[in-house]
Formats: sequence, C-alpha cells, structure tokens
Amino acid sequence: MPNRYFYIFPLFIVFCSCPAMAQDVYSIKKEIEKIDSLLVYNQFDLAENKVDSLHLLLNTNNNAKYREQKLTLRLQKGIVLEEKFEFNKSLSIFLEVLSEAESYKLNKLSCQANIYIALNHEINSNYENAYRYLKAASEQCQAFHLDELYSTLLIRSASLRRVMQYDKEQAQRLEKLGFKFDLDSVMNDAAKAIEYAQKYQNIRDVIDGNSLLGIFYISYKGDKDKAIAYFLKVIPNYQKINDFEGEAMMYCNVSRIYLEKGDGRNALKYSNRAYQFYNKLTYNSKSSASHQKATVFGYLNQTDSAYHYMQIALKDLDEFHNKQKSDNTKKLEEEYQNDKKEETIKNKNRQMALIIGLLLVIAFATVQIIRKNRKINAQNKVF
Repeated sequence: MPNRYFYIFPLFIVFCSCPAMAQDVYSIKKEIEKIDSLLVYNQFDLAENKVDSLHLLLNTNNNAKYREQKLTLRLQKGIVLEEKFEFNKSLSIFLEVLSEAESYKLNKLSCQANIYIALNHEINSNYENAYRYLKAASEQCQAFHLDELYSTLLIRSASLRRVMQYDKEQAQRLEKLGFKFDLDSVMNDAAKAIEYAQKYQNIRDVIDGNSLLGIFYISYKGDKDKAIAYFLKVIPNYQKINDFEGEAMMYCNVSRIYLEKGDGRNALKYSNRAYQFYNKLTYNSKSSASHQKATVFGYLNQTDSAYHYMQIALKDLDEFHNKQKSDNTKKLEEEYQNDKKEETIKNKNRQMALIIGLLLVIAFATVQIIRKNRKINAQNKVF
C-alpha cells in the first residue's frame, strides 16, 4: 500500500504556495504604486528604469494573473514617453493597452488609455480624435463608476475646450458631434476637476485645474487679481511634490501679471522667488526665469541689472538649443543602432533559415541515398 504522505505532500506544497502567490501579486502592486509616485514627482528616468525592469521580470512568467499588472506597466511606459515628447511611441503603446484592456474587460485601464490617447491627439492638434477618445473615456467613467479618474477626464475636457478657441474649423466639426466649447464650460470643468482631485488626492489634477482657471481669468476675463489668486493656489501643491520647475514657472507667471498691473515691486518679488530655483531648473526654464528678471529690472529702469540677466537668459537659451540638437543627434544615433541591430537579427535569421534549408536538403538527399543503397542491396541479394 502506498505511503499516505505520497498524496499529502503535493497538497501541502500547493497550500503553502498560495499565500506566496498572493504575496507576489501584492508586492508587484506596491512596486507599480511606487512608479505612479515617481511619475507624480517628475522622476521619469527612474520610473522608466523600474517599469522596464519589472516588465522584463513579469514577461518571464506567462501566467494570466499578471495580465493587468503588465498592461499597467505598459501604460506607465507610455506616460514616460509622452513626457519625453516621444508622442508616436507613446501613442502606439496607449493604443496597444486600450485594445488589450478592452478585450479582457479591464475597464479602468481602458479608460486611462482613452484619456492619454486623447491628450496625445490634443498635443498634435488633432482635436476631433481627441474628442472621440475623451467621449469614450467619459462613457466608461459613468458606466463603471470610475470616479477616481473623473478629475483627469474633466481636466482634459477643459483643456480641449480652451484650445478649440484657436481652431474654428475643427471647433465647428466638433460642435456637430455634440462637443460644446464655450468658455463657461472651461471654467465649470476645471472647477469640478479640482473638487474630484481633492477628494481622491490627485495632486497633479489639483495643479492643472487651478492653472487652467488662472489662464482662464487672465486670458478671457481680464481679471488679473483672480488669475494671481489661482496661480498662487498652485504653489503649495508644487512644493508638496518638490516640483521646483513648476513652482518657479508659476512665480514667473505671477510676476508677469503684476508687471501688467504696473506693480514693479511685487513683480520683482515674485521674479526673485522664481530665480531662487535657478540651479535646479532645465536650461529652457532657466532662460525664462532670467528673462523675467531682466524684464522687471528694465521696467524699474535698472539697466545694468536688466542687461546682466538678459545676457544670462540668452546664454541659457543657447544652451537649451544646443542640448536639443545633442538630444536629437543622440536619438538618431540610437535609432540607427537599433536599425542595425534589427538588420543584424534579420541577417542572422536569414542565415539560420538558409542553414536549416541546407540541412533539410542534405537530410532529404541522405534519406534518398540510404533508400537507394537498400534497394541495391536488396537487388544484390536477389541475384
């Protein structure tokens, strides 16, 4: 009679592995949350490294339990690429995520993909497609009660309505599809977005909502004081996530409005606050901060200081353009090297196919020779 432990031991192993599997999914979920946090804090390079590493790890396991995690990582990869202005690559990833998420009924992921695809089209001034994907996201938000995504949806809707002011032809086409783009809708969407963002602690949407309202009041209502109030509301949120660049540029905005009001003292105060982050800024933002200081000093008739900061602004602008050229050259080189690698792989595949073909021919010829020899031997035996 077989030992009873022969049957019990496999069950014991399965039983013990269940908590480990659950723990594994939980730990992956925590890593994905860390990546989300890195994206909020503008740590895009670090986020991309973690995405690539984790995705590579999960790809070694074809278990369906990781499907949602893999797609979430793909979405995060797309977000990183969009932040790096690689819009074609990011759009390709978002469309891939949308297709798979819809096929597996992962409603939150497909809604997020729709929102990011809409943003991609908005950036590329394809407002009709932007609206179509936003509409799909809105329907998903309502159907599946995805309230935590509603603030982002409203931000995109408000932003699209705002930019539609500059393209009347596309605006007319969208009106026929049912999309209104009046300015009051911009304000209402942005205000609602802030409410939902605060409820679900979406700090980026709080920032974007207040920024949109600031732009709305300065650009369309001419209410400088309200614009300043909304821009200043953004500052503490930038401070929470250590976004020095965002904080500096918002101080520059406030400084510009005070200058328009003829208030040189406050204009200088806020340009100084922006400039205190100078060493932490990218060259483009450095140039903006320096230029604003130069403009304020020019207004105050302090010509030496104005000239000094204008020289710094021009130098930073030149560095920015040089960096862009360097980045473009590096990107072209990477694409060239990738093309070479792909061509090498194709050549190796062709060589392998040729070798396999030759081996098959040799094998076939060998079989024929063996058969022929056997036939000859058989004939020899007969005679």
